[in-house]
Amino acid sequence: MRKVEVTPRDPRKTRVARVVGGFETAAGAFPWTAAIRMSETHAHHCGASILDPTHLITAAHCLEEDQRPSSYEVVVGEWDNNRTDGREQILPVQQIHFYPLYKDLFAHDIAIVEVPKPGFKYNDYVQPICLPSPDFTYNPGRRCVVSGWGSTGLQYSQTLQAALIPIIDRNECVNSSQLYQSMSRSAFCAGYLEGGVDSCQGDSGGPFACRRHDGAFVLAGVISWGDGCAQKKQPGIYTMVAPYLAWIQNVIHSF
Repeated sequence: MRKVEVTPRDPRKTRVARVVGGFETAAGAFPWTAAIRMSETHAHHCGASILDPTHLITAAHCLEEDQRPSSYEVVVGEWDNNRTDGREQILPVQQIHFYPLYKDLFAHDIAIVEVPKPGFKYNDYVQPICLPSPDFTYNPGRRCVVSGWGSTGLQYSQTLQAALIPIIDRNECVNSSQLYQSMSRSAFCAGYLEGGVDSCQGDSGGPFACRRHDGAFVLAGVISWGDGCAQKKQPGIYTMVAPYLAWIQNVIHSF
């Protein structure tokens, strides 16, 4: 990811998330990061995070236009999109669970994707991410990692990219641009108001992972939307995971 000025090509996609200005990861560095692809073309579509061998969490808007599970496949253990190195595991999507109150990406932009049992096999390159505690606090200034294969300005990234970005004070974010006043209470802002580092198109649904005091990472947020990428006063918007824990547990443990 380089620092780039991004002019979204499709105005409809301007607000769709939206890693620019970050760094290339080492293979296996963020083993919970998954990719959702179109099953017919195998083209990269969105990001996701592994919760357990058969469930992944993503952004609801990624799956809104085409809600047929058969349209998608999930890839875990991936690093280089253009190369098969034998670490990848690809499974079809069996079911999509939208958060019941989801209507559009401005609120409750969260969904769970289910793959057939027995699901993915865990190894050094495929690992679940911990869920946050119910009292997780989204403190301004806390720096966490976003990762994905989304746009670096001109095209989707070939290798998994990541960036360390801070949570932004809610009022500061809302006041930075009129559009951000539509941010829901269960979403938060992260990035840099001066621009330069951000998530971008194709990163939607991917993880916003924060390191706990014991060294483990927890999934604090899901990449949701933004107005452009890495532009001044236009940071990324993320769906909080903590408010949805009861729903997530319910979906994962229902038979």
